[in-house]
Amino acid sequence: MKFKRLYFIVFLLVLFFLINNCYCSDHDPFADEVILFDQPEGSSHDDGDVSNALGPKDDLFVHSGDHISNENQPVFFQENEHYYEAVHVNDGITWDEAREIADKKMFEGLSGHLATITSQTENDFVYNSLGGELLAGYWLGAYQPNGSNEPNGNWQWVTGENWNYSNWGGTEPNNSYGGEFGGAPAGSDEEALQLHPTSSPPYTWNDMEKTALMTGFIIEYENINDHCDIVDSDSDGVIDQWDDCSNTPNDAIITKNGCPVHGLYTEEQMNEMINSILSWGDLNGDNKINLIEAIKALRITSGVTVPSVK
Repeated sequence: MKFKRLYFIVFLLVLFFLINNCYCSDHDPFADEVILFDQPEGSSHDDGDVSNALGPKDDLFVHSGDHISNENQPVFFQENEHYYEAVHVNDGITWDEAREIADKKMFEGLSGHLATITSQTENDFVYNSLGGELLAGYWLGAYQPNGSNEPNGNWQWVTGENWNYSNWGGTEPNNSYGGEFGGAPAGSDEEALQLHPTSSPPYTWNDMEKTALMTGFIIEYENINDHCDIVDSDSDGVIDQWDDCSNTPNDAIITKNGCPVHGLYTEEQMNEMINSILSWGDLNGDNKINLIEAIKALRITSGVTVPSVK
């Protein structure tokens, strides 16, 4: 325990010295920057790797060798006046990547998102209109927030719509990932929804591990404000509709999805630690700890005596 405390003190001293004396950076470590895909060297929107399914001006790039295309142009469903589109990815795509792409898409002034299927007629329409068995394994817009009870607990749509319809196939959901689609190892939780990848026909649903590489996803286009619920139950600044973690502590640093970032300190906690260090480490009272003072502080906290001069 003494060594751990010493190492922590050493870290804070060195960090404080660097901040005050010799280090400056414009990079914000807490900046919420999301990069979906790496842009291959020399690639461009016109090189043929990305089809018009993503639109000629979308700032999205795919892994070298991937090919993204739409199986059909968006089709109109009269019952809810929404459009649907199937997007194929030869080399596979994760659920989170598919969600990011779908959320950026627009069609006829309507916003895109991973498809949320809330009735049997909608399920049948999507299956029959967008490719039938070609849709096996395609991602849909439902997931389980972190910490949900498996396999049935807290399934929800990305739009916040009520979960009042499901079309699970056979014994699904079973939370039994075998690792056959890459991503996380076998035995990992299955927390995302897809059309069943192996049943015939694949119009039923399956739970799948989020980082598995599936061959496509389905986008639904609608006026997203039709069912937007502006409620933030845990007051963390992320509305419930997009919040993956409920009951977030009030002073937590969070991700864009409302989940705490562990291992970081709040500004108030850092200021308290810095003031504590200054109270006994700032020997000349200039509100800084220079290198000499840092060395002296380390010697004092470690109990090392100054060698005698002969």
